[in-house]
Amino acid sequence: MIEYDGVNHRERLVEDNRRQNLLMNAGFRLLRFTAADLHQRPEIIKALVGQALRVSGTGSLAAGWSG
Repeated sequence: MIEYDGVNHRERLVEDNRRQNLLMNAGFRLLRFTAADLHQRPEIIKALVGQALRVSGTGSLAAGWSG
């Protein structure tokens, strides 16, 4: 699961943390990215998402993903 923390993230931090805990306890892996990540480090996002897909056994999806 991928989450984008936008400008309202600080206002929703408690709600976001609770949802994250529920998702992780349900067995989901969660990657969180900020606007700075998206605009300044897109290659890091692509690498981390690709790695997560490979680890999860859905590597064929990562192999065909161009970003």
